Amino acid sequence: MCDKCGCGERTPEEHAWPEKRRFPRVEEKLPLAYRTPPQVLESKACFTINISGGGVSFESEISFSPGDAVSVRIFKPVPDTINEGVAIHAIAEVRWLRQIDTTYRVGVEFVDIEDKDRTVIIKNVEEKLQ
Repeated sequence: MCDKCGCGERTPEEHAWPEKRRFPRVEEKLPLAYRTPPQVLESKACFTINISGGGVSFESEISFSPGDAVSVRIFKPVPDTINEGVAIHAIAEVRWLRQIDTTYRVGVEFVDIEDKDRTVIIKNVEEKLQ
């Protein structure tokens, strides 16, 4: 019996939980720079793990706490071009953090992002899902 919902048919590990996210996400490795707090001038570079119109996850060398503000800049290359792409900037809030060996996997939600930048991400995700 599932002790999380009491359905009586499945264990929690087998249960198909509904997706709570507003935006679909895809695994994609894109260059990302982040700063925290957003006023700090020095950025750290890494790559995204997955991305959606609502947020992004990435690997970090530093620890965060849920609720921390993070400034992120994601570089989305344009196919069939050399050294061209779109830089997407957003202010995000840390939602979760998991330590993996000596680094951290961080999940952030965009709290301040231009509509045009969110649209670029959403279109990219839709293309990847087709």
